[in-house]
Amino acid sequence: MISRLLAIAISCLLGNLLLGTLSTAAPVNGTLGVELILLPVSSEEKISPVDVQFGGNLSLHLRVGDFSVSSLSAFTFKGVEFQAFGISAQLGPALVRDTLVFSTNLVEIEQQRNIAGLPVYCVSLSNPALPNETDLTLPLDIGLPACPVTSDNDLAAASLYSFIEGDTSLSTISGFVHPIFTNLMFARIFEGAGHLDQPLSLRKKIVELEIMLGVFHVAAQGLFANVGSVDMPIWDKGFLITLGMQLDELLVRSETWVGSKPGVECFAECGPIQRFHNGVLALGALEGRLSIHGFRIADILFGAQVEFGFDSSSFQLHIIELTQQWAMVPRIFNVFSTVRIGKLTITSIQVLSQSIVTQLLIGNVSATAVFNIWPKTDGAINGIRFYWNRLITIFSPPGVRLASDIQVCQDPSMCGTLPAVLTHDLHFTTVVGDVTVDIFIGFNSFVMEFRQAAIDVAWRLGNTVLQSTTVVNGNALILQMFGLALQF
Repeated sequence: MISRLLAIAISCLLGNLLLGTLSTAAPVNGTLGVELILLPVSSEEKISPVDVQFGGNLSLHLRVGDFSVSSLSAFTFKGVEFQAFGISAQLGPALVRDTLVFSTNLVEIEQQRNIAGLPVYCVSLSNPALPNETDLTLPLDIGLPACPVTSDNDLAAASLYSFIEGDTSLSTISGFVHPIFTNLMFARIFEGAGHLDQPLSLRKKIVELEIMLGVFHVAAQGLFANVGSVDMPIWDKGFLITLGMQLDELLVRSETWVGSKPGVECFAECGPIQRFHNGVLALGALEGRLSIHGFRIADILFGAQVEFGFDSSSFQLHIIELTQQWAMVPRIFNVFSTVRIGKLTITSIQVLSQSIVTQLLIGNVSATAVFNIWPKTDGAINGIRFYWNRLITIFSPPGVRLASDIQVCQDPSMCGTLPAVLTHDLHFTTVVGDVTVDIFIGFNSFVMEFRQAAIDVAWRLGNTVLQSTTVVNGNALILQMFGLALQF
């Protein structure tokens, strides 16, 4: 409790210092956002008890010349659960950043690849401990999938990737999951595991150096994480070295991970501001990535990325991704293709999957179709399955946006949902003066079964935005949120 009060005091002090510089015309800005969520307990009663969740965040930034200071806080009924301080300075061509993160917990989520070569997420370290989620239903319930990703938890790992990264517009189908439900899901998991009852302590330090020299980019990153406790801190460390070069469209990049791997570190409830995509620690690990994008031949753009690692001094190929993009009819019809190649055994390398995205643009109307080629997962040793996966149609005249999103899944191990699912989602967005309205209606079995509907309203009054979200299903109101965002 004392540590949380100390974090509040430090944040308030920094806020006073930042706001106090207004009189000297220093460039200070910040945002304060709060949300109150009401969740009816029962959908069968006219008068139902209601669960209430309150949360908010405060962001403060001060910039003086080439020097900047920032503070980011997240708080709930329990007080401050997350506090980050950042300092950065521009020294000629070099940019130096230092970040300190205080939190009640530390959860490291590593990126791996599933059988189709698609990125998925699993928990490589959690302090305190977290239950392993292997349930094949959505959303995630009691915990998060633990590493490594296997046939027992690959669906949960695909779902976790979708929840953190948002709609990947490729193959993941999890029905309609409003961002509010994603945040509630994480809050319930971490609350149930006792993560939010721990004292606030220094959990992470990130030191970064970036240098731009003409077309060359050099960056070094040091990750330091406290995997112990408040009384007995244990610090692990890892590093990332990045080299890059860009010539017009051509971008060449290499990444070397030492004692770390690609992934996301989550703190507190793993909300959007509590996620850091700097990578996760992995003692003894040595991995690399080589990529080239924007290589043009005629009217076709080519790209390639190779991910590899070293295990017991032996080379391990993780994945090769080959991309192509071309305009078959300039500014009207475009095609995007991604081929994923993996090493299944010591001597076997084969194509794991291919995704083809076609896009048609005519005036205010666009249509995007996604086709996927997967290996068979029904016991057959050889063979592939080719099917149409998604069709997105958008009509966007001035001031209005209408969208239809039809998704089909035939293979649960690839799509992250139950088999033979057909969903049809309709979106309507319009802006009237200072008011923005976003309406969502979701169906199963095309339009035969109503699933959910949501209405998001945002009303801007000067530097203040009032927000409201209402979510209903076929039986009752299931969520009501009132929010406020203040910019200063």
